[in-house]
Amino acid sequence: MDKEKARKRYLKRRRLAFALGGGSCQCCGEADEAFLEVDHVHNDGNLHRRFTGGIRAIISRVLKDNHWPSNLQLLCAN
Repeated sequence: MDKEKARKRYLKRRRLAFALGGGSCQCCGEADEAFLEVDHVHNDGNLHRRFTGGIRAIISRVLKDNHWPSNLQLLCAN
């Protein structure tokens, strides 16, 4: 798979996962996905990513299970 196809696939999956997470920042309501980021509620992101394989694996798990985990939230970069 070339890089452009992989990028488009990732962005599509990210968009779907963010929709499951509410689609907007939990703090201010920002909905532009360019500004949204996955945040770990308990500030344990490093540990979680180490055991899950990174943000792509987290997004894959969200889509596979078809629900947003309670230990994650969407926040804007601001």
